[in-house]
Amino acid sequence: MPDTSSPILQKSVVIAILVAGAGICMLICWSALQTNGTFGFPLDDSWIHLQFARNLRDYGSFSYYQNEMATSGSTSPLYTMLLAAGLFITSNEFILSYVLGVGFFTAGAFVLSRLGKELFKEQLILIIGGMLLYFLEPRLQWIALSGMETTLFMFLLLLVWYLYRRRSARWLGVTAGLLLWARPEAVIFFAVLAIDVFYKTKWVRHQHAKKASAEAQQYDHRWLRPAIGIAGVICLGYAVFNLVLSGSILPNTYAAKIEYYGSGGVGFPRAVFDWLTAGHMPVLAAFAAIAILNLLWNIVRRKPQDYLVPLLWSAALFVAYWQKLPFLYQEGRYLMPILPFIILLGLRGVEIAVDLIQIVITAVRKNAINATVLALVVLALVAQFGYGAWNNRGICAEYCKYITDRQVRTALWIRDHLPTDAVIGTHDVGAIAYYSGRRIADMVGLVSPDMIENIGSFDRLVAFLGRNRVTHLAVLRNWFEVANQNPLFTTDEKTPEIMQVFTFDPLRCHFTPQNVSELVSRGAYHLSIGEVQTGGAMLEEAVRLDPRSARANFHFGVALLSIGRNEEAERAIRTALGLQPDAWPALLALGHFALKRGEVASAFTLYKDVERRNPAYAPVYQALWQFYLTEKPDSASAAYYRSRYEKLAGTTPSETATPKEGN
Repeated sequence: MPDTSSPILQKSVVIAILVAGAGICMLICWSALQTNGTFGFPLDDSWIHLQFARNLRDYGSFSYYQNEMATSGSTSPLYTMLLAAGLFITSNEFILSYVLGVGFFTAGAFVLSRLGKELFKEQLILIIGGMLLYFLEPRLQWIALSGMETTLFMFLLLLVWYLYRRRSARWLGVTAGLLLWARPEAVIFFAVLAIDVFYKTKWVRHQHAKKASAEAQQYDHRWLRPAIGIAGVICLGYAVFNLVLSGSILPNTYAAKIEYYGSGGVGFPRAVFDWLTAGHMPVLAAFAAIAILNLLWNIVRRKPQDYLVPLLWSAALFVAYWQKLPFLYQEGRYLMPILPFIILLGLRGVEIAVDLIQIVITAVRKNAINATVLALVVLALVAQFGYGAWNNRGICAEYCKYITDRQVRTALWIRDHLPTDAVIGTHDVGAIAYYSGRRIADMVGLVSPDMIENIGSFDRLVAFLGRNRVTHLAVLRNWFEVANQNPLFTTDEKTPEIMQVFTFDPLRCHFTPQNVSELVSRGAYHLSIGEVQTGGAMLEEAVRLDPRSARANFHFGVALLSIGRNEEAERAIRTALGLQPDAWPALLALGHFALKRGEVASAFTLYKDVERRNPAYAPVYQALWQFYLTEKPDSASAAYYRSRYEKLAGTTPSETATPKEGN
């Protein structure tokens, strides 16, 4: 059996795993490229950092539009500055972001191995197991390729804890200061370290008071003073940076997200529990629970605790998000920084379980058998994580395609079709700002801090857009449905979360509340599958809540028509047209009503008017095709309109949108 205590062997194994881990990320990236035909990010926020970084490089200004709009809209100024430096080396935003993300992911694994060497008393199997679980965690692979600062933050978290354990005061001070520049949640980790210091100096120290001074010295906290001083200076610089740019000591992204997402949270604990125990996690979670129970028991007994920091950090970050931002979305990216610590807790649980087996079954007291049991358990965990990673290998590509098909595609359309002086109001400010080259007004306040106080009021939102001289809106329909206007551009209608571009007129603009928008969508769906009673009730409620929504009135009219209430149906559809005169489906519906009354000429005039005004609208050709088949038989005309309909119906909705605006 090879000598696993050999330093050369340990270094060789660690290096091999680091190379393999980085290689796995590159393979996932390559697979996404082959699947989608282009590089991409699974999050729109990635381009927020890049937009700040590009302006910092080009204009020397921490701004969101050229050298204007200076704001602390980046959650991670440190990561943004690293991107800005990298843009001097390469202009390819994807290569740069992948290199930084995977690089810090790999660096985090190295620090994890150093922590494992101390925590696991140089048991190579546990050190290897920790690194492999870290690299095979599919959510960490995903975030490493996301273009976000999360792997930088995790690397610094692990490094701060390692330096804290090593009592390297000066480097601890520098790293802790940088940790805050990486993400504001660093203040929570500082509080966790403070609790650990308090526990060691006040709770445990008296247990060792009568022992040799050299042993008691380990509980003396005075060594931290230089670290606190250095970190304090760097953190003060962070506060000043934010105060100068946005008037608060934290980035305005923090206040904006709290204001926009802060409500709710009833189901958050359950969602986090599932996030930590489902899929590839149940066995590790069970071992982590063993470690936590052991830790709590030893705290009661006032014993020194190596794992107090992982437990407190994981619990504190969960509580902070539960109270302030209780949403677990995008693979749980805000809680991902606890995963390396959960892995360490899980492996500690394995260690405890094997020790218990030794006590219960005397036959496994021999070291060789003990090591075999430990290796088998770790191997089972690695296999489970590997299986989870394999099952999730396509998720990154799916997310990237999702963002590319919406935000990136919309940005490129804006770049190619709207005037260069257009100002775009949007809630997804990343790719749209980066690729369109247009000034942005942020509807949720991430980079427009003056919007934060207006969140929650559509009237104040419209006023904000007017003050910022917004000319166009680019919005996801289920976030901000712009009522009573036809879009200039629409992404694929067959997919969820449809992004649209509109002309903005502050006197005309009307946003439909999200609950009404959802009611209309669900009601229309029920109508489409024949559940008229259910769909009609939803649509009636939608009209009651927002009588100014043309879409709600139109679909309610369709529901009424389905149950034979023709006069009421026509009134509802005419109401929709009063709110939106160019509502093409409603205009066609009036033609259908005219046919029902025998007014063939009026119906034909309506159909031809729609064809003239919007020649790219496919359903009007279907109506004319049917008209020439049944009302005014003409096989040549019917064949012509059928071919026009089939040609347009086979294109994407963006290609059948209303006529473009010129530059």
